[in-house]
Amino acid sequence: RFNYAIFQNLTSADANSELCCSPFNNSMSQIFKSKNHTGLDLELLKSIIPADAIRANRFELYPVNISFMFCEIITPMFIPKQTMDYEVDLYLRQKWQDERLKHSEITEALDLNDPNLVKAIWKPEVYFPNAKHAEFQYVTVPNVLVRINPDGEILYMLRLKLTFSCMMDLSKFPLDSQVCTMEVASFSKTIEELSLEWKTMNPVIMGKGLRMPQFEIVKIAALIVKNHSK
Repeated sequence: RFNYAIFQNLTSADANSELCCSPFNNSMSQIFKSKNHTGLDLELLKSIIPADAIRANRFELYPVNISFMFCEIITPMFIPKQTMDYEVDLYLRQKWQDERLKHSEITEALDLNDPNLVKAIWKPEVYFPNAKHAEFQYVTVPNVLVRINPDGEILYMLRLKLTFSCMMDLSKFPLDSQVCTMEVASFSKTIEELSLEWKTMNPVIMGKGLRMPQFEIVKIAALIVKNHSK
């Protein structure tokens, strides 16, 4: 038996969050497919982005709300019990509102695949404090998507492979039950500067038909841990 206890740092869930998932039977090329846009759209975007490249530590007096979600855990897999590690391949999605990227002449969502534009968009500094190893997926193309909606809403999605420690108590093996954590936090911002939130409905889901040879996954919990440290 196996429980995922997944923590998020800083604040409570957003009851009005609505971040939908692409169908999981889609191929990577479909999930990360970019739309065709006119040169006018891209020129407008380029004219907006330079002012957005750097967000000061105290930019604006209110937190940037992020609806945070693991769309799909693809392949949780235990490495030999001697290491007490587990590996997770997942899609990570984040959503936030940036009024500076709102423009009346942009009439539909823009999917960015220009690396320079993707780098120029401000993105929250989130990381996994208890991860021992992390890999960003590049096969066959960099697995990242930045979508800018006309109202300034940003969707940021990427695929990661992560390795976490899980201190297992095997004294009751093979009838043991383990709880393993996956922590997500802000790297450099305080709760006053950056507000991280779980998507309210189904923030963490498993891929259909997913099985583990050593364990049965019985529960996934998305919890909140507040941290007011400066």
